[in-house]
Amino acid sequence: MNPAANRSGNLPRCMQQLQQQQQQLQLQQQQQQQPPTQLYGAKTLAPQQQQQQQHQHHHHHHQHHQQQHQHEEEQQQQEHQHQQEQQQHQHQQEQHQHQHQQHQAQQHQQEQQHQQEQQHQQEQQHQQEQQHQQEHQHQQEQQHQQEQQHQQEQQHQQEQQHQQEQQQHQQEQQHQQEQQHQQEHQHQQHQEEQQHQEEQQQERSSRRMWRIGSPPPTAAAPPPPTAAAAAQTAAAAAAGGTTEPTRCVVFLVGMWRIGIPPPKAAAPPPPTAAAAPPPPTAAAQTAAAAAGAAAAVTERTRCVAILVWRWRVLVSHPQQQHHHHQQQQPHNHHHHQQQQHKQQHKQQQQQQEQEQQE
Repeated sequence: MNPAANRSGNLPRCMQQLQQQQQQLQLQQQQQQQPPTQLYGAKTLAPQQQQQQQHQHHHHHHQHHQQQHQHEEEQQQQEHQHQQEQQQHQHQQEQHQHQHQQHQAQQHQQEQQHQQEQQHQQEQQHQQEQQHQQEHQHQQEQQHQQEQQHQQEQQHQQEQQHQQEQQQHQQEQQHQQEQQHQQEHQHQQHQEEQQHQEEQQQERSSRRMWRIGSPPPTAAAPPPPTAAAAAQTAAAAAAGGTTEPTRCVVFLVGMWRIGIPPPKAAAPPPPTAAAAPPPPTAAAQTAAAAAGAAAAVTERTRCVAILVWRWRVLVSHPQQQHHHHQQQQPHNHHHHQQQQHKQQHKQQQQQQEQEQQE
């Protein structure tokens, strides 16, 4: 409440109330106390003095009441001012508190925003690191796969190359072995064919000489050899083949003097790989001894035929042996299949003749 408003609005009311109270008091006093002059006709000054005293008392009471009322107004004004100060102070505190709360809220909001930004940056950085790690790992895996694939391809190529080299080497070895085997077989067949031809020619020559009745050669006085015969004799001596012809010459001269005709040369049967050995019985032992004796006779007959054939060649044509030997080998080499067929046919004939003789 405003003090000026209190003074202007409350004072007239108070004055009116005081006047009304005074009038009521006066009426009550007049009614209660009547002047004694009316009753007894005595002194008349006493009521007037009483009225004056009452009036003074009333005026004193009125001043006291005004002072009291003024004091109350001052107290009310002080209380009102004190209340206003308290309200203002409270309002300031509330404003200050509200500002403080707003400041705290702003600070909290800023901190939350700052934390969110930091968290967002950390998440982005973490995602980038994970992506980088995944890319790096993917690159390493691709590189490792490429290296493994390259190694496997190299290993496969090396294995294929090694297998090809092995196959080629095996084929070459097999081809060489086949060629060597064919050459050996051809050489063996050629030797067998030549030996067979020589045996047949020697046999024919010995029979012809036996029929003609030409004198047998003596081992002590052979005819004078020619240059080609001397060269062949030197080559045979160097090869160590002089002992066998000498033995054959001695054997031939001995049979010639005794008068035993030369036996027919029989070729040994061809060996069969699938033939099983017979059991060691008495008949088998006798057959083996007979085969050994026949083989010895065949060997002696072969030596005799060789000696006679060589003697005839050296005596009649000393220079044809070497030339004939040089031409015969390539001819046999070119006709290898024909020789095989002939050799098989001859072996079959010889086997049949041997079976007939047995």
